Amino acid sequence: MNELLRNGLMRRNSRNFDTKQISDSELTDIIEAGKFVSNMINNQEWNFTIIQNVEILNKINELCSKLFFQNGKEKLELLYNEENLNFLFNAPTLIIISGKTDDEETQNAAHATFGNMMLVADKMGIGACWNYSLKCMFDTEEGKTLAAELGIKNGYVPMSVGVFGYKTTRSAIHSLSKENLVQIIK
Repeated sequence: MNELLRNGLMRRNSRNFDTKQISDSELTDIIEAGKFVSNMINNQEWNFTIIQNVEILNKINELCSKLFFQNGKEKLELLYNEENLNFLFNAPTLIIISGKTDDEETQNAAHATFGNMMLVADKMGIGACWNYSLKCMFDTEEGKTLAAELGIKNGYVPMSVGVFGYKTTRSAIHSLSKENLVQIIK
């Protein structure tokens, strides 16, 4: 099997992380993988905020926990329970990709950027988990205040948010569970 295809098939969101921080050189490679992703008009109008400070990570998790059950999404409640609520999954690094505008093209580019970063991280043995709950947190007034405290540039909106860290479990290739996912028209 092609190595790139295998990497794409094997990558899964990680929800179990070692507390050991990823190295600066690995973080640099992950960020580089994101900085050069092309988008529709090739403007890359985004900014990366990387948080590795445990106290700030705990503050973010507490705010997300507080807001989750007030504004939670039913589908997401299956992943979380109040007894063991950690939206960061104890990962040591949080990456926020913020865009200059909140239009659909920039949003899609931010997600593609994050996906590219996750693939590169996985190749290095680093797990990642894109986290919609954290993105939703930044859409609230309290989240916007937190974004300002984190130094997210004025006029930029957090678009794609997730965690990175060394995985404690390995991913396996899973077969597709649904039929009729592909239509080929020639």
